[in-house]
Amino acid sequence: MKNNEITVLIVAYKSDEIILKNLANLKNFNVILIDNFKNSNLKNKINDFINIKYIKNDKNSGEACGADKGLKLIQTKYTLYLNPDTHIDEANILKLKNIFLRYTNIGLLSPLHLNEKNEYVVNYFTHPFDQKIKRNNFEKKIFKLLNNIKPTGDFFPRCMWGAPLFFNTDLIKKIGFFDTSFFLYFEDVDLCDRIIKNKLKIIITPEAFCYHLNPNYQSKSIKYLFLTSSNFIFSQMLYYNKNNHIILKFYLRGFEFFFNSIIYLFKFNKNKFFQNIFRIFGIFKFFFFTISKKIKF
Repeated sequence: MKNNEITVLIVAYKSDEIILKNLANLKNFNVILIDNFKNSNLKNKINDFINIKYIKNDKNSGEACGADKGLKLIQTKYTLYLNPDTHIDEANILKLKNIFLRYTNIGLLSPLHLNEKNEYVVNYFTHPFDQKIKRNNFEKKIFKLLNNIKPTGDFFPRCMWGAPLFFNTDLIKKIGFFDTSFFLYFEDVDLCDRIIKNKLKIIITPEAFCYHLNPNYQSKSIKYLFLTSSNFIFSQMLYYNKNNHIILKFYLRGFEFFFNSIIYLFKFNKNKFFQNIFRIFGIFKFFFFTISKKIKF
């Protein structure tokens, strides 16, 4: 029986295999699929799914832009925002809805994240500034410890990353969904800030679960390294700057990235070399972004 209360929103980019597996479990829901890959052939693969509204973008404008575009089209009471590398079945979606109804003043609800080995994966932070590009040894041990402690009841983190995100559609439209200035990374952390500022709850429940997988496109190709490395630094700086934190240290870290690139060049480590070069690019990208925002044309 078709569910008319929940719309599933997915922003895709070269993730056809996992998308198709997900769609097989979403036949009873309205689905809005935003495809950010301009050369995609995904539309021809989903002709048998009559519950899908497919929108293909002319260019990859980023996850936040794609999600914002999709949310504007949703008219159902609830929305499940689903990452393309995340798998969830109908039973767990319905569990999320029932758990959502238990609470008042709830902003976002997410299930436990499991990997391909059925191991619990931490997808939350006690504070948004826990998301660092480089952790010290103590922080690494704490984060590893958290991964080994599976929650037994609903808990209320300060912020979380990744999807599924289950929410009331009208409420999120009112306070604003993802900030489209973020191309990739930190858009979810930024959203959590607005949830907290509006005195709403962020909840992760172990009564429902999803699988956070690794799609084939997430290889160590140069293009993938460029997208991830440059945009992580850019988005991190954007987030810190937006929250009035000093970002001088990020500019100074550009020297560290430069020296690291030289070291890895002589070690013939191509991936690490380009990773550090692209991080420097992310710093310059943020610098010119801030300049363009200050200049009125």
